[in-house]
Amino acid sequence: MATPRGNPNIGAEASKGARAKQAARLATARAILADLPPLVTPEDAKAHLALISGMAIKDLVSGSAAQAAVKAIDTWIRAVALEHDVHRIKGLERRVAELEGELAKAQRGREPWRA
Repeated sequence: MATPRGNPNIGAEASKGARAKQAARLATARAILADLPPLVTPEDAKAHLALISGMAIKDLVSGSAAQAAVKAIDTWIRAVALEHDVHRIKGLERRVAELEGELAKAQRGREPWRA
């Protein structure tokens, strides 16, 4: 009868190592993310994306976590763009109303026989 070679508890030891590695990754990621400024400008979003990319490449965050973070930033960018567009549209609507008022005023002042 052959006797088992090596550590009979290798599975349990490997599991401890994996948990330790995951805990270290999580602590590192949390420390890095704690130093990130809040998303306020598109430049902040670029910095966040660069950091997330680097963290994923270095295996500090999982691919799915990086993907979720990128999606959240993309949603933030779209929301900011929408706010910008709405602000611009409101400004254009005000300008059109001003121009319509000027046109109406000019048409009222025009002599009808010179049309």
